[in-house]
Amino acid sequence: MSLPDATIELNLPEGHSENLVEGESVMINVNAFKQLDGVHVRLGVAKVDDLPLVKSNTTHSLQFIVPDYIGTNTICLHSKDGNSISNKLEVVIAPKMLDYEQFKFLRDEHIPNLVKGSGAEEPDEMYPGATSSIEEEKIMLNIEQLLDFSGRLLKTTAAIRKGAYTYKVEVERKTMKAQIRGAVRWQKTALVRAQKGTEYATAHVTDIRKRKWSTPSNILLVKFHMEIFIEAIFFRDEMDRREREKKAWSAIYGKEYQPMDDEAKKMMDKLDLACRLHKQVLGDGKLAEIIPVAKETRKEARLINREAIINAKTWSKNRAYRDLPPLWREFLDEYQSYYEETVLVQTQKMTDIYALWI
Repeated sequence: MSLPDATIELNLPEGHSENLVEGESVMINVNAFKQLDGVHVRLGVAKVDDLPLVKSNTTHSLQFIVPDYIGTNTICLHSKDGNSISNKLEVVIAPKMLDYEQFKFLRDEHIPNLVKGSGAEEPDEMYPGATSSIEEEKIMLNIEQLLDFSGRLLKTTAAIRKGAYTYKVEVERKTMKAQIRGAVRWQKTALVRAQKGTEYATAHVTDIRKRKWSTPSNILLVKFHMEIFIEAIFFRDEMDRREREKKAWSAIYGKEYQPMDDEAKKMMDKLDLACRLHKQVLGDGKLAEIIPVAKETRKEARLINREAIINAKTWSKNRAYRDLPPLWREFLDEYQSYYEETVLVQTQKMTDIYALWI
């Protein structure tokens, strides 16, 4: 097991209760073993604050406001890629309007009784994890379809890598006096020397050729990997969230929790593998510099549709690129993004919801 990049600990004032309270400001100490750049603090799965650049072997203190995620939760540092890089602090967040004992009574007794009294007297009448069996089946079908596209895209990418990435050449003209880089343009050199005088007697005008990897084909390749990576991450987190909900409903009804079946576990493992493989491709130095461009490019944009086809067929010597646009077109036509069609409803503060139940 590898060591974390950092450890965190709560820095609470003397006499502070063992529970945190929603809305209060708390301090955590970050002990960095490696340089931390682009790191943020998460409470559960929610991002609460960004961490500035922290050098290795130093300690940094960060203050943040406790959100209204009532109950037991965890605080952890995550990299910009979403990976956990520190220990997890388990904390209990109490509502500001109630003490924690009142909250536990509402959660464990009052609300379950109201739910049962509303007609759901049998646990089987409730959806597992608040999700219907039809919805569960749809999610599994989506994952199977996503993994199929993932495998085909990774296969196409491997074929592309056996050849060479497409690139375009940009020429930057410079007047150089000390060292010479690039092709010397003698006519321009003579003109500069004549105009500038003896100070530029040894100057050379050169054209420096630089390869740029942001071609339509490469932008499409990166966009495709990003779409599948984001969708896979979402499904992995969504399945994990649904399992936690199942545990909660089992606790409410006093029923034994039924863990994830073997088929679902295999799906989770395949999603984890897909996430790692697509992340490796996106981490390639040549492709990584295209990520900002791909991120701003719409899926229907001409650049990665019509122009990518022309680029793959006309300009690229690597024939493997020709399989990419048809696969992308098939993905757009046949795959319905579960991530995009999921509506995120902004709920009220937890304390307001509890007030409705009382």
